[in-house]
Amino acid sequence: MKKILLLFLISTSLYGYVENLEYVQTIDHCARYEATLLEHNGRLYVDAKGAIEEYIILPDGSLDLNSYINKYHYDSADAIILGDTLYVGNHNYYYGDFSEIYVVDISGDEMELIEIKSTNSTDGIFRFGGNDDYFVYKVSDGGIYSTVLDRTTLEYVTQLSSGGFFSIRDTLLFKQMDYLDSTYVFITNISDIYNPVDICSLKVGENQQNIGYFFHDNLLLITQNTHVVIVDISDIENPELVTTIDDLPGVPFVNFFTTLLIYDNYLMFGNQETKFWIYDISNIYAPVFVSSNQDFVGGSTYRRSLLLNGDDIYYARKDRNICHINANQLPELNVINEYGNNGQFHFYHFVYPYILYSNPHQLKQYYVNINEIDPEVHLLAESPSGWVSPVCNNDSLICFMICENLSEDQLVICNYDEDNIEIVHIIPLGTTNFNYIFFRENYLILTGYNPGNVSINEINEDYTLNEVGYFTVGPNAYLLDQTSQCNEDYLFIKSECGDDKIIDIFENQPPFIEVRSFNLSMFNRDHDNLYLLSEDRILLIDYTYPGYYVQLCEYSFPVDFELLDTYSSQGYFNLHDDVLVWHEDYDGWVRYYSWLNDEIELLGNYNFGVEIYDNFFLPEVSKLYAVGRYNIQEYTCDYVSIEDNMIPKLESILSNYPNPFSPATTISFSLNTENTEDTEIVIYNLKGQVIRKYSIFNPSKAGHGNQYSITWDGRDENGKPVSSGIYFYKLQTQQSEIIKKMLLLK
Repeated sequence: MKKILLLFLISTSLYGYVENLEYVQTIDHCARYEATLLEHNGRLYVDAKGAIEEYIILPDGSLDLNSYINKYHYDSADAIILGDTLYVGNHNYYYGDFSEIYVVDISGDEMELIEIKSTNSTDGIFRFGGNDDYFVYKVSDGGIYSTVLDRTTLEYVTQLSSGGFFSIRDTLLFKQMDYLDSTYVFITNISDIYNPVDICSLKVGENQQNIGYFFHDNLLLITQNTHVVIVDISDIENPELVTTIDDLPGVPFVNFFTTLLIYDNYLMFGNQETKFWIYDISNIYAPVFVSSNQDFVGGSTYRRSLLLNGDDIYYARKDRNICHINANQLPELNVINEYGNNGQFHFYHFVYPYILYSNPHQLKQYYVNINEIDPEVHLLAESPSGWVSPVCNNDSLICFMICENLSEDQLVICNYDEDNIEIVHIIPLGTTNFNYIFFRENYLILTGYNPGNVSINEINEDYTLNEVGYFTVGPNAYLLDQTSQCNEDYLFIKSECGDDKIIDIFENQPPFIEVRSFNLSMFNRDHDNLYLLSEDRILLIDYTYPGYYVQLCEYSFPVDFELLDTYSSQGYFNLHDDVLVWHEDYDGWVRYYSWLNDEIELLGNYNFGVEIYDNFFLPEVSKLYAVGRYNIQEYTCDYVSIEDNMIPKLESILSNYPNPFSPATTISFSLNTENTEDTEIVIYNLKGQVIRKYSIFNPSKAGHGNQYSITWDGRDENGKPVSSGIYFYKLQTQQSEIIKKMLLLK
């Protein structure tokens, strides 16, 4: 595979961010292939969850990954290719950010992200269209208007009445319009984009949506909710309804036909549940049902995920890889091969020098050795019939569980050192229903879901288990997370009792006598969990979706608590001794908090540009490893000491992305107050002349700990584009000012 392309450029940053954080490499990446597939110049382009991927299509139809671009998620709009440019939608669904359009150059050896265009939609992008002159996008699934941009400059041109669902072919716009219960397709000439002219309309159904438009020679095929309509458009002013396929067997009650192709005399189309119907269209006026495939494994997809290229069919499925099918074998759908790395990373664990992580969609446990210059991904174990548990370790052993079959779980024991991980024993556990695994001192502890069995074991020299303790608590038994500052004199086990969460405290030596128990309902909250920070500090956690309500308490063993501080936030956090690493779903921001001064204090934050779950710190070698839903990445950064613990050095509240940029960049900043009075972003040229000012009295976006952003489009106060070169931007507040520089490229 050639050099991997990045979504973002990172150099240095200021207070509130990690300082001198520099990307080194992507160690591993994956994607969810609920995807749009496109072909261009012998390349297959995949707009999936988590990545845009580019594959070379080899002569035998097989695929070779050439490059990829990391991204958050995607929008409802299918990606499109116009000329040598790929347009892809991207959106942060949870926090009101504007949707973006990735503009990708696909003319070279590798695709290159050349611009991120912000839209005026906080709800997503629903349709794309375009031709040689214009790029068109729609930001509302209920409206009838779309935004038109100049294809070359991506500057705003006009609004276009595009109906409910639309497609553009050269200078013709095909759009859905409804009247009473009837569905029409209108054909409009848009050669003069400011004065569109309706050519004709044709009724194509009752109570249907024209979800997809597919063109084949002189035919327009429209996929609807439960029908497929075939229209002859050889005479564009007098289109003829050829036939409507409405006799489909086994169509679900809720149905959307999303994808379609024609190969020889076969018409193949599929719905959101990856079910396919195949018709013989030798007589286009009377299609004949041939077969349907109701059990094509892979999970639902709402994307245009079926692509015909020569004699090869490629199909992307939500819970599988990209499938390669031989079209010559139609009407049979036989998968020749699969490509891609489907899924998302889960149950990640760091034990120097290894990052271990599972992919629940592939049911596999992987690891990488970060001491390698180019870390290679290794498969450690596979779970044939189910799940892979979280990992635990002591000084020499790594343990986790897999599901061998529906009636038997297995415990996997590995020996490790700095050079190697080796499976040394696999122990059948039967149907014990254990789902968590922990090391405490010399004991390996297994806990169950329902019933809440707890098995405490010694590991013998031959790696067999010697059970030294066994008892039962409530369902969903779980050994509490704790930092290295906690002693291990006692076992704190959380379980459930109806709607209550209970903590049982046991001695950590046989016979493991229970000392006390207490309910997590305290300080007027029904808490879900408890984290042990030190011998006298704990965190009470209330999962208030989509985030946490956290209470920091002074703790006196065994059941005395004094409330010190509270904090609430969307998102989730991980415990790293003196640092809490906070993240949010489908978001690149990571925030670092300390609890050492008897308050939950924001140390700083950083926007990684792609979704990140957690950080692993290696201050000894100035490295940081970021694990996200779809990627694992390595960075270098500076560290500082806080109470003898090393954390990433934090310095800045101000940064811009991308940098360098063309033609626009987003300037992000953090304030330690919600009062934005007299706060400005001022942009200067090298001569010190003011180019543009932004007052922050009514910022368009706040969140992530009083974080804000504005987008500079490379224009001055009069709307005139400025020349390329170095510019400075200043954050001016009542208390201080900070200045950074950026580079505009033309």
